[in-house]
Amino acid sequence: NDIIQSPGGVLTITDGEIDLNGRIWTLGNDLTIHNTNDPEFDLNNGTLTDGAGPQTYDIIITEGTLRADGTSNVSVGNFTVNGGTVELGNGTFTVGDMLVSAGSFTQTGNNDGNTQSTGSLTVSGGTGCSWGNGTLILAGAISHTNGSLAFGNKIVTGVTTFTDSGLSSNTLY
Repeated sequence: NDIIQSPGGVLTITDGEIDLNGRIWTLGNDLTIHNTNDPEFDLNNGTLTDGAGPQTYDIIITEGTLRADGTSNVSVGNFTVNGGTVELGNGTFTVGDMLVSAGSFTQTGNNDGNTQSTGSLTVSGGTGCSWGNGTLILAGAISHTNGSLAFGNKIVTGVTTFTDSGLSSNTLY
């Protein structure tokens, strides 16, 4: 069955694996994936959403893996990668502001008309933030100060400003 988390209920994944196996998980609070035990949240072609209600909930990954590959869908508030690994496929990805400061974020495949959008995109570190094919819609700025940022064959629209600090450790392609 699908899962609806009660509003205010705390969800922190510290160990093991959660596999949605095509189901829908509606958040009732921010989701944190963090622990040296390398926990994994695998959507497995499922959906992770904040329910698009009056309250939006954020996702913060500091260690471990969020796997949203294939046709998995993610629709939440802000999306922060402070470590760990995020793997995104060609499903819907609609988030508020997105920050990659450590770890990695990789989107593969063509989003085939599924919306992939973010408010702003900030890459300030990590091993990389890379996008595959299709379209990425922004409603704000792109700021790249450190780490790797790769748009591949992604068409990016809606950017209000683009800033690249020019640090020698940057890679933008």
